[in-house]
Amino acid sequence: MNWTLDFKKPLAARAEFTGGKGSNLARLTAGNFDVPQGFIVTAAAYREWIDRADWWRRAVRDLPENDPAGLAAAAEHLRSRLLRLPLPEAVEAEMRAQVEGFPEGAAFAVRSSSTLEDMADAAFAGQHDTFLNCRGADAVIDAVQRCYASLWHDRAIAYRQQNGFDQFAAQMAIVVQEMVPCDTAGVAFSINPVTGDLGTAVIDAN
Repeated sequence: MNWTLDFKKPLAARAEFTGGKGSNLARLTAGNFDVPQGFIVTAAAYREWIDRADWWRRAVRDLPENDPAGLAAAAEHLRSRLLRLPLPEAVEAEMRAQVEGFPEGAAFAVRSSSTLEDMADAAFAGQHDTFLNCRGADAVIDAVQRCYASLWHDRAIAYRQQNGFDQFAAQMAIVVQEMVPCDTAGVAFSINPVTGDLGTAVIDAN
């Protein structure tokens, strides 16, 4: 099994494998947009990692979802345990090989890409973590694991609960994307993110 996919692979455009961000970047790449290159650590790699912890499902079932303070403490404890769970050797080896294919000293953005992101009725914006300027395979691997753990922030757990999502349905792919020097940067929305107006595009740049 391939645990990683580069943006040009057809499977990378499927959100069940690469999450919201990953699948959109793959579609843009397929459309010949000038996308900074990278690769995606698939949702299957996340499942291979977390299912090695025979306790995690029980811990999630025991989360006090209706007690905000208790949920914050329990989620923090859950993340701390998950961060001690090593990545499978095959997954780590494939990530190292991917990073080594880039120029020496390349800086990467390591971006959470949940399979529940960018849906019509749920965005998950700001719920999960992203790490910038990661240099070298060790830093990328550490950031990937922290992105995995961020699926279990109390804010993300509460958001899934409020929107009626099964906590166990949430899975995490990770985008590892080369960073590029720029004079300006920003984000463009093809819909007004406040009013939902499809006839309005919003660009926020600096």
